[in-house]
Amino acid sequence: MERDTPTPTEALLLPEVLEMLRESPEAVGEALSEAHSADISTLVESMREPERRALFVALPSGQAAAIIEYLDDAMQADVLGLLDLPRAAAILAALPPDERADALRLFPAARVAALLGRMDPTLRAETHHLLTYDPETAGGLMTTEFVSLPQTTTVSDALSELRGASLHKETVTARSNCRTASS
Repeated sequence: MERDTPTPTEALLLPEVLEMLRESPEAVGEALSEAHSADISTLVESMREPERRALFVALPSGQAAAIIEYLDDAMQADVLGLLDLPRAAAILAALPPDERADALRLFPAARVAALLGRMDPTLRAETHHLLTYDPETAGGLMTTEFVSLPQTTTVSDALSELRGASLHKETVTARSNCRTASS
């Protein structure tokens, strides 16, 4: 998966990140906190396995999960497979439910069971439920994190609720059964 020609982001950041991983891995999360997860994922793709492992061990779980979401399936499996069970489970737990289920589908049943066994019972049940669906069906594509508001919600209240919820929900969509004054 390693590419011969680095992207501009890789050329600028990769040497610094690798040096930081060697000298002060605890500082990597803070140093990359302003970078977009998609940009960091390009760095991951150009790293060797030991460097990938070091990066994902050093990063906070939420930051690592945000980067995992931008990696293709093969690279997700590679990265999560390099980590010990507790660390991989912590990163998976930080993913949105549907992304967590998709990532787990990349592993043999024994590893899936071991990873699920390390998760909070609520996350485990939610993830297990999503894993029962074929990944190409609506059930396999859905997320369990959504916002639902009653029809009687005012626009002001709805906007306020959506602003707050968008920080904690993966998907915010609108469903309308509203009538206009002319209906």
